[in-house]
Amino acid sequence: MNKLDIDIVDSYEVPSCSTCIHYLGESKCKAFKDNIPFDIIYGLNDHINPFKGDNGIQYEKDEKLIENK
Repeated sequence: MNKLDIDIVDSYEVPSCSTCIHYLGESKCKAFKDNIPFDIIYGLNDHINPFKGDNGIQYEKDEKLIENK
């Protein structure tokens, strides 16, 4: 699967960190500068709602990445 695609799990879209405008790479992002929590990085939580420690920043799709895939 292309890392820029939205993952499909049992017909449910799970936002992928790599498609978020806040993703910095290497399991880090603007919301979680030390490390993205396990539940989010492995797709158990889609992070479209607040998550403890996210500094008020949630998943936002990076349209530029999606358009250029």
